[in-house]
Amino acid sequence: MALIVWTKRVTIAPREWSVPALDGCEDAQLVQAAQAGDCWAFTELVHRYDRLVLQIAWSLLGDREEAREVYQETFLRAWKSLRELRQNGNFRCWVMRIAVHICLDRLRSKKRQALAMALEDEPELADRRDYMACTTVDSNPFRLVASEELRQRIQVTLQKLAPRDRVVFELRHFHGLSVREVAAILGTSEQAVKTALYRAHQVMRQALEGYL
Repeated sequence: MALIVWTKRVTIAPREWSVPALDGCEDAQLVQAAQAGDCWAFTELVHRYDRLVLQIAWSLLGDREEAREVYQETFLRAWKSLRELRQNGNFRCWVMRIAVHICLDRLRSKKRQALAMALEDEPELADRRDYMACTTVDSNPFRLVASEELRQRIQVTLQKLAPRDRVVFELRHFHGLSVREVAAILGTSEQAVKTALYRAHQVMRQALEGYL
């Protein structure tokens, strides 16, 4: 599914309506064409990333209808501000940034922000960096959900995280993005992402003690 008309709401068109000649185009080519007013080029871009946007929104917000609203708002904003995307800009990263920031605004408006528990014996900065450097998607146990009880505990704990820490945690561990990609999406430094991950890891580890 993808949009073909952009006004106050996204109008959806079946994937089979897409133009076959556009399938082999690079994102940068499609962006350039869309910036020149080619709606079908933008529709092809939506075809490529609509599921990704929906997955991220649903993961962060936990509500299908709200995820659809974020989907609508994300691509509507993208269409309206497409000319702001510089030449050879990364459309995937850019549209994910729009979606994530919309989700962040919604999380904050619902006051889901939670207090990160302060540790009495905080490790030295060097140890912290070593810990974060060795943390990978493949080796991290948070992706390996063993039971429904554990899944529920993870969901409850995620809601207690500060919104930005939660977004960083989910993008890194549930969507498999690198620290660099997360930093680019959030418009922040890699060190800031690592620090947010560290905070989230501490809260998660304490909440899941005995499960992992």
